[in-house]
Amino acid sequence: TLTGAKYGVYDSNNTLVETLTIGADCTATSKNLPYGHYSVKEISSSTGYYIDNNSYEANINNSDIINVVSKENAIKGKIKITKYDSETNSCNAQGEATLVGAKYGVYNSSNTLVETLTIGTDCTATSKDLPYGDYTITEKESSKGYYININTFNTSIKENKVYNVTVKEE
Repeated sequence: TLTGAKYGVYDSNNTLVETLTIGADCTATSKNLPYGHYSVKEISSSTGYYIDNNSYEANINNSDIINVVSKENAIKGKIKITKYDSETNSCNAQGEATLVGAKYGVYNSSNTLVETLTIGTDCTATSKDLPYGDYTITEKESSKGYYININTFNTSIKENKVYNVTVKEE
């Protein structure tokens, strides 16, 4: 949500004259300001978004409302699952077993399935870009020769990077 982002309104001397906080309707309105030149800059972003470093200029020379539109970029990251055999401690399965093909569900904090990942020949699976937040990973279908892993794995996406989750199979 964009709610809670804070913006500073600065006069032509670059003096902060008002701080605006974005509300549930994704807007904020300043008090009536004297005629003049102003700039609007984001002071702090809302949770899950990068700060907008742009400065937006506004010239007030009548009683019209000046609209300033800021676009924030969401923080996104990926989850990479790496699957190992617990005895070989590697991607090498034992006997006729294989680590390839196991399926994992990635669930958001609302426990909604957001993606199903299938382990490939390199014993990994990587999600698409997922938004900022907390995620739980569970095995939905085991690969040939292995029991389904009943453990859950938790990770949180807090910045734009790949978050690694390692699963050891028995």
